[in-house]
Amino acid sequence: MKLILIFSFLILPFFVFQFSGCSVSKQTNSHSASLENKAINSPSKTPRITDNTSNVAEQNFIKEWREKYDTTLAELERNRKLWQENKIMNYDFVIAKYAGGASNSWNYPPVLIKIREGEKVSIEQADKDLIAYFPSDEFKDFDTIDKLFDYMRQELDDRNILRVKYDKKYGYPKTVSIIFTFADIHNSHTIDISKFKVIK
Repeated sequence: MKLILIFSFLILPFFVFQFSGCSVSKQTNSHSASLENKAINSPSKTPRITDNTSNVAEQNFIKEWREKYDTTLAELERNRKLWQENKIMNYDFVIAKYAGGASNSWNYPPVLIKIREGEKVSIEQADKDLIAYFPSDEFKDFDTIDKLFDYMRQELDDRNILRVKYDKKYGYPKTVSIIFTFADIHNSHTIDISKFKVIK
């Protein structure tokens, strides 16, 4: 009997220690898993959602450009042919260019350009009362109607969208809006021609 009691006192602490050790181990593992899950699910670990609005807008612009390219090009060349058939070599016109924002470098007051024998002979501010400096080369890419047609074709081939109003009699572009495909959705330039006059 004494031997049984002594044996029990020796063995019992061993089982208690083993049992409690297992319990602590399980709790520790459970706590570690909880911390890991918390770290994984924390806001700092979740992927950031990027704004794809500009990409969607760009894709829409490209789609519109592709859909309208043939029609826009055909219209451009048809009016260029009409302009050439009229054989106008001497003419005056007022041209302005503008874009959104008062500080945009594209913006310039209207200028009067005089063409003789197909070449620019003078450029001056259309509004005589307006005192403002402008570099004459700001209009060098389209200071004749022929150069304007070339400029429009280049912009179209550069995958920009053109919206143009042509003069029905002579074929020259009266208003040209250029919407840039690979730019901000609001980024566009406009060229406006007025007071066109044939000089005889």
